[in-house]
Amino acid sequence: MQLDRSFAIKLRRMFHFSKNLALCLVITSGSFAISSTANSQAANGNATLTIPKILSHQDEFTTRDGKKYKNVTIKEIDSEGMYIEYTPEGGGVGLGKIKFDDLPKDIQGIYEGYHKLASRKAREHYEHYVQQAAAVAEKEAPQIKILTEIVSDYHRLHTYLGKDIFVCGDMASDVWNILKTKGFNAKICIGNVKKDRPSMLDVDHAWVMAETSPGRWFALETTGGYVVKESQNRRYYFGHLFANPKELKEYTTLLRQAKEAKEKYENAANDYNRLIGQYNATSNDGKSELLSDLNRKASVLKERTTDLNEITEALRVLLSKKS
Repeated sequence: MQLDRSFAIKLRRMFHFSKNLALCLVITSGSFAISSTANSQAANGNATLTIPKILSHQDEFTTRDGKKYKNVTIKEIDSEGMYIEYTPEGGGVGLGKIKFDDLPKDIQGIYEGYHKLASRKAREHYEHYVQQAAAVAEKEAPQIKILTEIVSDYHRLHTYLGKDIFVCGDMASDVWNILKTKGFNAKICIGNVKKDRPSMLDVDHAWVMAETSPGRWFALETTGGYVVKESQNRRYYFGHLFANPKELKEYTTLLRQAKEAKEKYENAANDYNRLIGQYNATSNDGKSELLSDLNRKASVLKERTTDLNEITEALRVLLSKKS
């Protein structure tokens, strides 16, 4: 009986593949990035104007800092400057933005009216945004007060014991039920409030997202008893949403299985690697005594690898679903 060398190579490949799969699967499919604020362009007070074709072309000009642009097509102008397309020295097509103050005076004179108009529209957009945001905030204030009272009261009556997603998931499910009973649209979110774009194995927390008006959501930290605004910690506004506790339970069940499968896989891999080291260091006469045990451990490792990959795939499919 001989050790199948090709099988041993496949096992090493499976070892690296499964390890990488478990460590690198990122919760992007089915994840969300939801904002509690209005459109960022409006918030920044910006507006763009398209230039009429008859005025959109300039053979060349040199900016005040000495940079020369040739065969320029002016695409748009906003309150800060102009977006251009031009021909670089080496040929091809270049794209860029030049601040209005950096343009030569003759070019500024041609487009000054458009620049002022864009600036005025930007101010109008910003003023409209401020008014709209103030109106929304005033309208939402009573609902945010209710949310704060709900999560604060829950925290006062419950003790958070533990540092894993399973305990905070139960607390999030409780608060979700309270919110739904009171008529709020709510979902449960998982993620990591200390890391940007966490991998599946970095996910260690659950909380609740509550909708106060169409498209406006606020995060409820159920283990701490407070509302978290996006400006306070934007990581609460990125993660994976579950529509209800049943979906979360399915996830946590699979997560437990995945952690158990990963531990069993790593133990099997370590056992196999220890024995393969012993096998390689043994004389030819002694190899035959180890061969049966080595092939048995290889078979166990293959089985553990399959189990881990199947559970990891089940998690991926679950997290790819839209909630």
